[in-house]
Amino acid sequence: MQWTINSHFLNALKMMMHGSWSTSSGASWNGKVFSFPVSKGSLSSTAQKADVKYSGSVHFTGVGGRMDLTLADPEIVVNNGDDHVIMSVKSKTMVGQSVDYGRITFVDMTGSITQGQNDAAQVVGTNVKLNSQAVDAFAGFYRAGKPMDDIDSSLKLGPQSSRPEPTVTPKPDQSTIMAPQSDAATEAAAGEAPSAGAHKIIRKQVCTVVPGASRATSPTSTPAKVGKGSMNWGVSTSFVNALKGPMQGKWTMLGGASADGTRFNFPFSGGNYDRATKTGNLNFSGGVHFTGVHGLLDLSLSDPSLSLKNGKGVMKLTLNAGGMAPFKGRVDFANVSVVPSGSGFTATSVVLTGNGVQVWNGFYKKGHSMDNFSVSLGDKSDSASAAKQNSASLVKKSAASPTKRECHDVLVDAKTGQIISGSNGSLPNTGV
Repeated sequence: MQWTINSHFLNALKMMMHGSWSTSSGASWNGKVFSFPVSKGSLSSTAQKADVKYSGSVHFTGVGGRMDLTLADPEIVVNNGDDHVIMSVKSKTMVGQSVDYGRITFVDMTGSITQGQNDAAQVVGTNVKLNSQAVDAFAGFYRAGKPMDDIDSSLKLGPQSSRPEPTVTPKPDQSTIMAPQSDAATEAAAGEAPSAGAHKIIRKQVCTVVPGASRATSPTSTPAKVGKGSMNWGVSTSFVNALKGPMQGKWTMLGGASADGTRFNFPFSGGNYDRATKTGNLNFSGGVHFTGVHGLLDLSLSDPSLSLKNGKGVMKLTLNAGGMAPFKGRVDFANVSVVPSGSGFTATSVVLTGNGVQVWNGFYKKGHSMDNFSVSLGDKSDSASAAKQNSASLVKKSAASPTKRECHDVLVDAKTGQIISGSNGSLPNTGV
């Protein structure tokens, strides 16, 4: 029997619950699907009836041990429309109590049986939905009727028995289903030095006047006032996807913030920023309120602010969490790094701090990478002159330094007056 159970659940377990799974008692995982070896059973493709038992166990854990679920020994039943899978189920409730549910109807489905040549048969389950008996085992993450992944089972039939249905025997070879010279510069030919016997060489001092160079001052470090802008941020794509899927949650916008698909826009509320040095303090308003898992998740993030120096700094947030991890306060939520982009900048790194972890109830740990954000900014005055003035204030030029006289010795042909070498003794334009 090959079954992923629920791919959304597996993704949420990996990405936001810091979870994992293990197989035992014959079950296996090939990176895409769980496989359970057949143990015994019977089927009839003509009557579209089957009762096939499989062995093996899958153990899921996550959220620091708060989520603990074991599914074992599935049994496929196909009976003229009364089609389902029975499993042995154990789990922990959200308050940490272990519960053994015994063998329950785990999912309902639409089953079909096909029988081919060479004693081969296949049982397929489609339209698979969670049965109400299994809801409590998922601690409220899923409700009855939640779509689950399809089921597929390839079987090898044994010899006919006295009953009309053939017995199903384990595959004798049952195994895990396996379904990543720069170009060298050439040296110019050297010319020959003038013969000492042909011309007399004399040493002579040559002086030149060098004009003073302009000296530029360092950029000013005074941040410019910002008049408008916004911050666009998805918080965490894995969290938002899990909220839409297994957590059966939603979000609402607060205080003027708006949603753009699965990203959120926070309007600028005040601050300053120096584009040249990537330094400043920026405040944004509004928030987003996440709820899910039938009230066990209740979290608001609001009024983000950024304190930056040379492109690095901190994002602060006001947090208000109820449910499983109550907390209220304003904290240094994440350490950030930014680079210029368009009229503002874009984050290249948003890393959760120890203070930002506490509201996630173990879903995320310190050092977890959150989604990057982007910030667009406008000057206090939108006029071109204001922009030029701001740009001009970054670099100031001082008066040119005084001119100076520089002298050096050269070798001169006494007959022609031609300079034939500088003070280092090399012949001009020859490389010698």
